Amino acid sequence: YQRRVHGGKKIVCIAWQKCLKDPKDTVSFVCSTSKTSQTNNWAFNTTYCQAVTPGQDAVFSIHDGTGCKSTSYSSDAATCTSANVCDGSADACKWTIKTSPKCSPLKPKK
Repeated sequence: YQRRVHGGKKIVCIAWQKCLKDPKDTVSFVCSTSKTSQTNNWAFNTTYCQAVTPGQDAVFSIHDGTGCKSTSYSSDAATCTSANVCDGSADACKWTIKTSPKCSPLKPKK
């Protein structure tokens, strides 16, 4: 999902909810742009977010040894390709989430 925040940034979040995995299991890791942003043992229905400038793509890398693997996916809102933006590991999927450039900054409350 996407939501606007003060300062003109947009928060883009992902979570895994439907998969061949048992919800009690975890996905090996998720990260955004570097290994330092990596979350290991990513749990079912736990959001992972990043702030982007409206119109800028949000990029996530998801790696898992079993289940939830995809080599390619494409829609108007997102694409998935075999790539790892964090550390180059195999079996990762680079998700690119498109954001709208029409997001206006929220005005602070007085």
